Amino acid sequence: MPVAGVAIIAAASIGWRVHINSVASEKLAEAARVTRAGAEQGLAEAQVALGSLYCHGQGVPLDCREALRWFQKSSDQGDPSGRYHVGVMYYYGPAVPQDYGEAIRLFREAADHGYSTAQDQLGTMFANGIGLPQDYAAAFAWYRKSAELGYARGQEHFGTMYYRGHGVKQDYVEAASWYRKAADQGDPAAEYDLGAMYHYGQGVPQSLTEARGWLRTAAVQDNDDALSAITFGLATPEKIVLRMEFALGLVLVLSFIGHRTFRKKVTTATGVFILFSAGYDWYGCAHRSTLLPIYGLDAFTALFWLLALGVLASIVYIVRLGKKSPAEGRPDDSLARPGQSRLAA
Repeated sequence: MPVAGVAIIAAASIGWRVHINSVASEKLAEAARVTRAGAEQGLAEAQVALGSLYCHGQGVPLDCREALRWFQKSSDQGDPSGRYHVGVMYYYGPAVPQDYGEAIRLFREAADHGYSTAQDQLGTMFANGIGLPQDYAAAFAWYRKSAELGYARGQEHFGTMYYRGHGVKQDYVEAASWYRKAADQGDPAAEYDLGAMYHYGQGVPQSLTEARGWLRTAAVQDNDDALSAITFGLATPEKIVLRMEFALGLVLVLSFIGHRTFRKKVTTATGVFILFSAGYDWYGCAHRSTLLPIYGLDAFTALFWLLALGVLASIVYIVRLGKKSPAEGRPDDSLARPGQSRLAA
């Protein structure tokens, strides 16, 4: 039965996701075991890595206090990364009371030892007036230190200072130059920024081809701004789930509407749509970087929406047939009842 087929598809989809999650969990658990071995041997870098795993609950239970303990062990050895991460705990306050003053002290210690991430963080705090008076000149100075050390996020922020003219004279060419350095390292925010500059021709020659290329690269990394800017057709896990839930909900509603023949046709059409949609979403997630743009849309995306419109048209056609179907199976009043004669009437 069509409904059973749809149920099998849904079960297979859920089962596959459970399997993938199980494999990923096993890999994370193994990584955590290896990292713990290094941390227990006193390796500062491994201690920070283990603390990060506890922060995100990857391969180990989510435990911010345990994360802080390992960050502190690294910090006590004078490791700037460890001090920075302890500072992050004070900045957000998940395991200790939030304290911007303590966070800033630890960030400064790490930054003074050349830790580019801490330098970028101080720049952000000065730029936004978080725990410190807003000071674009100080933010520019810290971002410069981070950017010149090659930290991609610092380069993107440094470029933004030039783009907005904060702490320095506005200079689109210089902004594009720093965005490109960060984008070449794979920073999605910088990829989006550079794509936008190509779109508007700011600091670089206007080129929609270059703009689409950089926006697509950012979209592959799930940059929300890029996903919104480039096309509505790129698949994301959230969109896959939403589309599947919508289609299954449609089947459930249609299963109580109309006559049996009508229901079978509609659920079959919907099942075909779910199959195609799932295939499209899988291909889209796995091969987004290889799809060719057509006037801002992916070739496969354009094909998907054409076929989706075809499925919709088929459903509308079936619905129109369904409206006529009540006449099917009803006794024909023009026929005489058994034992009666038309002529006698």
